[in-house]
Amino acid sequence: MVDKYIKKLADVLVEHSFGDVDFKQAWEDGGKRMYITSVGLAGEELARYVSEKIWDKGGDVAINFVPDGQDREYFKRASDSVIGAEPGKYEHAKVDNMAARLIILAEENTKANSSIDPAKQAKSAEARTPIMEKMHALDEYGKNLIPWCVTIVPTQGYAQDMGVSLEEYSDKLYSAMLLDEEDPIAAWKGVREKQEKMVEDVLEGAKKIGIYSEDGTSLEMSVEDHKWIPCDGKLNFPDGELFNAPRWQTVNGTVKFLKLPQSNHGGP
Repeated sequence: MVDKYIKKLADVLVEHSFGDVDFKQAWEDGGKRMYITSVGLAGEELARYVSEKIWDKGGDVAINFVPDGQDREYFKRASDSVIGAEPGKYEHAKVDNMAARLIILAEENTKANSSIDPAKQAKSAEARTPIMEKMHALDEYGKNLIPWCVTIVPTQGYAQDMGVSLEEYSDKLYSAMLLDEEDPIAAWKGVREKQEKMVEDVLEGAKKIGIYSEDGTSLEMSVEDHKWIPCDGKLNFPDGELFNAPRWQTVNGTVKFLKLPQSNHGGP
């Protein structure tokens, strides 16, 4: 049975999150594609609908599925020289031919990679730094040269981590995505308008913010003259935060971290 919300999610991703990307022109001018990576096989349906919409627009797509536990077997079996190898010509060519990049989190087993040696992960991450920097490069205005977005689909694994049924998790996730709205894209534009108004009315003049809670957290920091960035589902989906980076030299106080369920890739 087709999940009607997955179709709506595909529509919002292509028309809103990647709304500024001309996939037809990207293909015709330079053979550039949308690259979709699904972390887990449960992302197949979403990947298919996103692909169909981009093909309808005259663009092209490349899809990569990462099964649960693949990273575990890679770090268990691959030699040190393979793990520590710098990205080759193929990987650089792939990035050079990206019109955009979509990551779908779709794990059925969120603990599949929990036994991976952190030292091996660190070695791999260090070797891949050049390719990651290329994928996340910014233009002179601070905009991503390769537009990207991370999203998530409901799975039993995520529902179990939250301690709820799959149906309850799906309802909460789709509601957070505003997919239960008649026009989700218009709803996300409304989120942007509210965020911009809050920045203008409240946050632009803020000099200091504090975070306090009954569990013992008491943290203060300066945000004076720092830019507030509305986040309306263009990079993470769902989204809704107002982003700022404090002046790190001014951060002072105590923060208490609660123990959360472990997931290798987290959520958007």
